[in-house]
Amino acid sequence: MSGKIHHRGPLRPEDFENLNMGVILTGYLGKMKKHYNETYQRRFVVLTYKAMHWFEREEGYDLFGKEQNHIQICDIVKCVPWEHEEKKHFDVLSKDGFLRRFVADDEAHAVKWVRAITGVMDSLAHAIVHRLSIS
Repeated sequence: MSGKIHHRGPLRPEDFENLNMGVILTGYLGKMKKHYNETYQRRFVVLTYKAMHWFEREEGYDLFGKEQNHIQICDIVKCVPWEHEEKKHFDVLSKDGFLRRFVADDEAHAVKWVRAITGVMDSLAHAIVHRLSIS
């Protein structure tokens, strides 16, 4: 085609099926319980090109553990640091308006996670635009 982008409506998970879905980042984060009561559950988090998954996992366990939940990258609206005095918290907001709040061990790790998540979001958007422009 002539490099024209054809809009097909909202992005769907099947739009991403043929993209590389490798693991980008893993590590432990605190995941705030519902109702934002400042109580965090320690979760092993896995970021891929397709989704962000969090697992209940014991330290030293070789596998991911029991998955508690996940969010598709295509459903993330934004990932931003949370304005908190410790600078180690960040929020992931989804299309459905649900806010997920995470806390890293320190500010450097929080920045690393925010950059990784937003980087994957940007890469995915670029890949979709490229794919749509050549189809």
